[in-house]
Amino acid sequence: MVKTMKYLAFFSIIFFSLSSLAYPQESRLNKILGNGTIFFTDENNGWIFDEYHIRKTSDAGKSWEVMLTFETSKKAMYSNTIGTNLITFVNAATGYFITSKYSGISNNAYVYKTTNSGLSWLRYILSISNNVNTPNSLSNLFFINEDIGWVVSDSKNLLRTTNGGVSWEQIFSGTLSIQKIHFVDAQNGWAFINNKLNKTTNGGANWNEILVPGSTYIYTISTIGNNTWVGGYNDGIYLSTDGGLNWNKVSNTFPSGPQSWSNGYLTMFSATHGVSNGHITTDGGLTWTEKFNRYATYSGVSLLNIDNCWFYDSNGNLNKTVNFFNASEVVFHSTTNSLENHKFTSIKILGANNVVASFNNGAILRSSDNGKTWKFIDELYGIHQIRDISFTNSSTGVAVGRNYDNPTNTAFISRTTDAGESWSIVYQLPGIPNIYDEDIYSVDYSNGTYYALSRSKLLRSANDGLTWSADSTDMSWGLHQIKFIGNTGFGISTYGNFKLYKSVNGGVGWNLVRDVFCGGLSFVSNNLVFASFSDSQLCKSTDGGITWSKSGWTPSWSFNRVFFKDSLTGIASGATFSFGEGTFVTDDGGNTWSKVSELYNIINGTDNGIDYVSKTNGYIATDDGLYTLKSFGIIDSVTSIDTENEFNPQDYLLYQNYPNPFNPSTTIKFDIPSNANESIVILKVFDLLGNEVATLLNEAKPSGSYSVDWDASKLSTGVYFYKLQTGGFVSIKKMVLIK
Repeated sequence: MVKTMKYLAFFSIIFFSLSSLAYPQESRLNKILGNGTIFFTDENNGWIFDEYHIRKTSDAGKSWEVMLTFETSKKAMYSNTIGTNLITFVNAATGYFITSKYSGISNNAYVYKTTNSGLSWLRYILSISNNVNTPNSLSNLFFINEDIGWVVSDSKNLLRTTNGGVSWEQIFSGTLSIQKIHFVDAQNGWAFINNKLNKTTNGGANWNEILVPGSTYIYTISTIGNNTWVGGYNDGIYLSTDGGLNWNKVSNTFPSGPQSWSNGYLTMFSATHGVSNGHITTDGGLTWTEKFNRYATYSGVSLLNIDNCWFYDSNGNLNKTVNFFNASEVVFHSTTNSLENHKFTSIKILGANNVVASFNNGAILRSSDNGKTWKFIDELYGIHQIRDISFTNSSTGVAVGRNYDNPTNTAFISRTTDAGESWSIVYQLPGIPNIYDEDIYSVDYSNGTYYALSRSKLLRSANDGLTWSADSTDMSWGLHQIKFIGNTGFGISTYGNFKLYKSVNGGVGWNLVRDVFCGGLSFVSNNLVFASFSDSQLCKSTDGGITWSKSGWTPSWSFNRVFFKDSLTGIASGATFSFGEGTFVTDDGGNTWSKVSELYNIINGTDNGIDYVSKTNGYIATDDGLYTLKSFGIIDSVTSIDTENEFNPQDYLLYQNYPNPFNPSTTIKFDIPSNANESIVILKVFDLLGNEVATLLNEAKPSGSYSVDWDASKLSTGVYFYKLQTGGFVSIKKMVLIK
């Protein structure tokens, strides 16, 4: 989801390279919005941090762009970062997050800072000027402006920076746990120390306990001007208008959410309006009314004012309120569901712009602009599990799977004739209560016939999925993956230790091909088949499975997933003792492979789990999200036809260069929309210091899609930025040259 970014004056700063944080060019769609920390800096710009990504929205939450992807190997570090309030933005451009020291992952705690809305991040080792040991754990990051901030170290110490995180000083060391900090200005602030309210008037160097009569356990605070509200479990809500000298009890109870009270919060917008645990008050906390049933911690809701509040509902969808919770609208559908751990199952590219993806909780995601934005189709959502999708053409397709509803667990086939915009059930197959036996596992289309596969039946449709008939052939051993070319098909058994079978008569009869475990299958064309076997690794057959030869893959274990788009180009994933866990690509028919991701077992079971039409236009549906092929090295198209100029761009767009990192040449692509007037297009490259190192383009261009090749053989290894400027549009992206 690439969106326009305004050019920011950043060339006076040397930026930290994110190559140690992010996989090159990795991009995932928003899989789970409801499990991250969310906050908005104004009515349009917001952020979500989860354990893998930093995402940004510029349209009030309707679409999200991945700004930074964390390494999987450092998951524990960033998971802790999210869980202990170590992120903050002081305005739309400037923000911080901090990582703790973890044995085996990092020997230092780090401060990360952006001054250009997340376009790039500086990294500083968290150094303490008064020679205190590097902290092992950090929590409760709090900045009041771009320079002054505090963070709790090892739960009992307080650190402060006055230069935007470049250096820190330990200003307080205690013996009791500091549970939360909240500063009003550079000198005055509050802290919960061992569940007692404390106050400082000298920037945190000294703290004095503040007695709140009648309250024994304080855990939340909110300030508006001279007004200070505090609340605690079974203690109610108290208000002070004189800096904590005197307190009045304004509510006998504290609004509690559906879960534990200990993560509750209180946020006041004004002297009268506030929010706490899904409840609102319009009288300064005297009375409370429940307005949303999603238990909201600080991470689950973002509050700006009474007309700009975002929160997650009980289904994990992101909502925006109208007129202080009198009404709300869903601005982004989450792909989470409480029934089970969900995953993307299939992806199909339908022509130049339309893309349809399926999720096993019944959600359909549809894009009509080649993946820039996505629409949530909820006709099957929460009712059916979608196992697989397949399409006859650019408009007609089917989705298969099973119902959630017990006791029947009915298998189903649903059909669309408008490229996934709407769906209707056309076939149902009664199942066995509480057993998955009658799931429809996969679907394939070839030469005018759909084939859909359950445990014991093969279903066919010869009229584009409108009507279906069930084969009477005994398939008690079951198949969970099929691929047909004409009347010839291959499949892997569900039972019987996952063996490879073949049919030469449209699935009427099946014969065992090899009596060994088959982890992955790809039926490419005519008699060309790739399969991963447990006894001989990745093999290739050119005679339809009669004979097999090793394709050059030599590790001592086999791939779990294999997909070839043509005879040379393939993607595979799994665990191998020689190469380890990960995803690999080949462009020579499997003779040699390159590791492109640490992610293991990433490609889902059917051939429809991956689809692409060019090196930079494709997707992989996984248990872990929906990936673009820009994450996975060189992926060639099926034919030599260039599809880039077969459609008219709808918006200005500067793509990530490819490959990246590169040596010594790379390609930069950009779009000029069809409604744009011909204007001068300027494409330049800058080094880290902001020095211009190349002008790649400076001429008038009409609407269309363009690519420019850049040879950097005369330059040294390093980070460079390329800038596109045309017709009022400006966009900048980073690239890495490695020699």
